[in-house]
Amino acid sequence: MGRAWPRPFGPASVKAGARPYHVAEDLLFRLGETEYATVDPRHTQPTPFGTFYAHPDFPDRHDANQLCRVSCAPAEVPEMLAELERCYAPLGFDFRKVSGCRPDVWAHLEGELTARGWKVWTCAMMLFSAEPIRNPSRSLDVRTVPPDSADLESLFRTDGQLDRGFEFARSQFQRMGGEYLVGYLDDRPACCTGWFVQGRVARFRYVLTAPWARSQGCATSLIRHVQRHAEVRAQDGLVIFVKEDGPLRLYHDLGFRVVGQVWEATWGDESVDQGD
Repeated sequence: MGRAWPRPFGPASVKAGARPYHVAEDLLFRLGETEYATVDPRHTQPTPFGTFYAHPDFPDRHDANQLCRVSCAPAEVPEMLAELERCYAPLGFDFRKVSGCRPDVWAHLEGELTARGWKVWTCAMMLFSAEPIRNPSRSLDVRTVPPDSADLESLFRTDGQLDRGFEFARSQFQRMGGEYLVGYLDDRPACCTGWFVQGRVARFRYVLTAPWARSQGCATSLIRHVQRHAEVRAQDGLVIFVKEDGPLRLYHDLGFRVVGQVWEATWGDESVDQGD
């Protein structure tokens, strides 16, 4: 039997900027930490303002080269940016990235970075905490696949090129564990997702549907499949992160509620993949 996961408090809302539902501070911290599950500790260094991560195999990705878990007071922003330059200097990159989950830091950092020409955005942190009102598709066949599955890769290829974000996330699979899942319609790979566990919190990987398979309940079926998984239900919660312009209504209907956010800011070379 799965755990009785936290139930939300307050009026329902699906707006990322709305007042979030309340959860215990310890759980909220652990939900946020799942955002950094792909941060390989072998390639990190501590700083006074967060953890600097630089993965040598992925110099073309912001999420593999960033200052994460950022924490600084308003008066410390110039010092934080100077420390950021010190960290990036040996790498020779034409971009910078910072990210974090603390709303008190973002309250002052957003304006500071925007004024300096940085691009900023947020993702809603959504916790599975209500009964879903969408039903899965009966025609979708969901299968667990290995991370090097050709069917899984086919969903991440564009013009023959494999998505680098997928490659980066997959490179951490042995350390992170969990599963990759592919949904099939008429034995054809139509959609995929996955999950992993960190700090007794289950977290979704990508949720992706092939263009030809959209509007057929594929994403709903995959999500409901993970929600019912015995190992997932044994954790303290199940979280998904949704971009500010993402399908918040879909996830609300699937029982997720906004409990917080992760924020990100980038500067420089816009050809670098920002990550998901």
